Amino acid sequence: MQVPLGVHTIRVYTSSPNAVADQNNQNNATNTTLTTSVLSDNYTQDFEAGAKALSELILIKNAESKLGVDTELQSKSSLSLYLEGNSANGYPAAPAGPTAAEAFTPSHPHYAAALLCYDATNAGSLQLSFDYYLNYTLSNAYTNFRYRIVSDKGSFVSSLIQPSGADTPWTRVNLDLSAYAGGKIQIYFEANCKYERSNINGVANDGNAVHIDNIAFIYTTNRPEISFASTGGSLGEASATTPDGCRSYADYSINLQIANAPSSDATVAVSVVENTATAGSDYSLLTSSVVFPAGSKAPQTIKIRVYDDTELEAEESLQLGLTLSGTSNAVLSSGASRHTLSIPDNDTPLVAGFPAGAIFSENFADGGQPQNRGWYAVDLAGGAGSGNAWFYGTYAGKGSAYVASSATAAAGSYSNTTTNIRLISPLIHAASRKGLLLSFNYYANGEATGTNGANPSYSDYGRVYYSLDGISYKVIGPVLQGKTSATAASIALPAELEGKSFYLAWNWINDNNNKNGNPALILQNVRVSAAASAGSAIAQTLDQQQSLYLGPYSTARFFDAASGEIIALIDNPTAWDYGCTTIQIDRSGTSSTEFWNPGADKGLANKTVYVTPAHNKPDGSYTITLFYTEAEIAGWELQTGKNRKDLKVAKISGARIKEVSPNSIPAGASGSLSTASSLTAFGGGWSVTGSFTSGFSGFGIGDPGLPPVIALPVELMGFTASPSSNGEVQLRWTTATEKNSDYFEVEHSLDGLTYTTKGKVAAAGNSHLRQDYGFIHRRLAAGRHYYRLRMVDTDATFEYSATLLVQLGKPVFALQSLHPNPARHAVFLTLTADAARTLSIQLLTAGGLPVLNSQHGIQAGSNEVEIRLNAMPAGLYLLQITDGQQHLLQKLIIH
Repeated sequence: MQVPLGVHTIRVYTSSPNAVADQNNQNNATNTTLTTSVLSDNYTQDFEAGAKALSELILIKNAESKLGVDTELQSKSSLSLYLEGNSANGYPAAPAGPTAAEAFTPSHPHYAAALLCYDATNAGSLQLSFDYYLNYTLSNAYTNFRYRIVSDKGSFVSSLIQPSGADTPWTRVNLDLSAYAGGKIQIYFEANCKYERSNINGVANDGNAVHIDNIAFIYTTNRPEISFASTGGSLGEASATTPDGCRSYADYSINLQIANAPSSDATVAVSVVENTATAGSDYSLLTSSVVFPAGSKAPQTIKIRVYDDTELEAEESLQLGLTLSGTSNAVLSSGASRHTLSIPDNDTPLVAGFPAGAIFSENFADGGQPQNRGWYAVDLAGGAGSGNAWFYGTYAGKGSAYVASSATAAAGSYSNTTTNIRLISPLIHAASRKGLLLSFNYYANGEATGTNGANPSYSDYGRVYYSLDGISYKVIGPVLQGKTSATAASIALPAELEGKSFYLAWNWINDNNNKNGNPALILQNVRVSAAASAGSAIAQTLDQQQSLYLGPYSTARFFDAASGEIIALIDNPTAWDYGCTTIQIDRSGTSSTEFWNPGADKGLANKTVYVTPAHNKPDGSYTITLFYTEAEIAGWELQTGKNRKDLKVAKISGARIKEVSPNSIPAGASGSLSTASSLTAFGGGWSVTGSFTSGFSGFGIGDPGLPPVIALPVELMGFTASPSSNGEVQLRWTTATEKNSDYFEVEHSLDGLTYTTKGKVAAAGNSHLRQDYGFIHRRLAAGRHYYRLRMVDTDATFEYSATLLVQLGKPVFALQSLHPNPARHAVFLTLTADAARTLSIQLLTAGGLPVLNSQHGIQAGSNEVEIRLNAMPAGLYLLQITDGQQHLLQKLIIH
């Protein structure tokens, strides 16, 4: 039916109202702004979510009325308006009738209503549909229902709806609310029921009630509404096959659509509003904004570049959001203004390869000490306990675990007192191992009491068990009985133990009848072995190498490009982008070579690696894991006489490790040991891990002692920068000693990030006397100026001095405060200026890459500026502020 326009009334709710407070809503003709319109776009509600669905409604009721989700009516969930209780609970009787006139008076004690608030601002046409069901009891007039529409464009009240001598079955109502499109709407479902539901005429859940279900708003728009063509998609790393330097990529496209042509150009900014993927490492947003031209409905395309990497990670995602600018009549869709891109991983776990061999063995050769390695026994007999016990000692010249009647009795000599005792192994670890085989030697005579065909029965005997949790045990292998000489047992362990940790156990059980003879169970030479397993082999050949992209907050696994053998793993926990990074084995072998300190015991393992990133960072933080074969580790131990537990990761800057010896340390080289090192078994080999904060260079492992003090090519005593009133800066520096120094370059920057060379000054070369140098930088604009020296040696190695900051002239604007810092969602700047001007504010990564850019007009005096951070990843950032002449730079931490 077409719903006509009528007198319109809007009531503002700031919390759930009661019915009396709603009385004005029925009669007051004042039009006010609706602030609780929480529903929009196409909306459905079937109440299958139970009480949770009620959060989208405003419930209006008096003391005796009840609203809730009913799950009993015809096995479906629906909104129910009714009374609850029975007459014995003391509810006052309803007024006579109630008559139709009084049924919907909000002050009536049995009045109840549910209110939906819907924002139809963007709708061109609007349809509402719902189902209702009316319970009948005693009289038609005892169940009263109507629906009411109130909006800022008009209102409508339905006629009274009552049952007719029986329950009214589910009935569908379809309403055309297009006359209300473009405004905000409130839909009331109102009821007044005379009798409570719980017990009428002795029938449970009888009484009067109104049920509402399957509410649906369907709309179309005639406005230039902008939305994503879809709300989500997926592009996995496996699809990223287009080469891009040392990584590959695939581009993902999603269309933005507009329902109708805009009146003028509509500019839409695109940003990442939520993400678990890392910008720069996992993806790049190639499209930061699009423009819908005036008069055109053509869709616009957004592109995201997804990169492949070698990091093993969970599926990642990013969510795009939109921001509309300009003066057109275009609007953003509230239902499709987000798009989520999922990025499934294509990497497999780093699996170690293992040779065939033992993973657990025990020969009980140290008498009573196996319990110190985790062996223990338990008595399962209950009551007074068993008459025998487990002991450790020697039998037939070999270490043994055995059953005996006492600690002084001979091994295997048992009594015929009822016994059930279990010997349990330590926890055996079989991670990544398959083809498990248990072997042991044993003696066990005991007693067999009958043949029973091919399956004899036993009175005194042993059994073998296994357990994954140490609580529930399963039997495996044959009965251990009738063996008076050493007997070898071999039992294939079940597949459920492969890759797990588990216990093994040996039980001895005997009854209290005559025994057949000693010995009871005696156990020797227990061994669990595993089959060989394929996995990542360890690279050990000279010049094996790989180049990978090492981006912010990422981990790269370096496998030799030709053989696929593992070389190293590097974890970058910072925002720095190292770019294309190459790792190479630059020395190989299975022995040891002297390093920076003399002595064979101070040598490093022969195999070393050299790491070359595209963008090194002298104070960069990272963790590196190097992989070595057993032969490489054992060779180092043999040559140095040290134990592998002493291994540390060592690095040298300014040279390769193979270029360093106690008698020859290249000028400018500096060494360091990892702040923390760890040695971990990796299949048949080992991994050694260390952490550093000194950039990438050459790495090796050993225990070389502390690095010696290495003389630098230039010992800088002082470096100053003095401004003058005529727009010049005088730079002066002094050296105490120089060795093979070539020249100094004076570098200048306006932002502290990007430097250019402004001058070159020749160095003394070799000197043990004080040398003074100077340089004048002329014709400078007012503002901040950063300076540093690049001190270059004759072999082209170099290092930087500290950075100096000079302020020329009075600043035309200044940053007074920045808060909060650390920040999360937004940061607020207080800026002062001498006159009105436009500032460009950029958020940069620690590596200087821009991630946010905005323009802000400020006035003379004090100004407050808010910068939205748009869910940027946590880390250290730089905030750069400039008017084209003056530049400010401020560190900002996002958490």
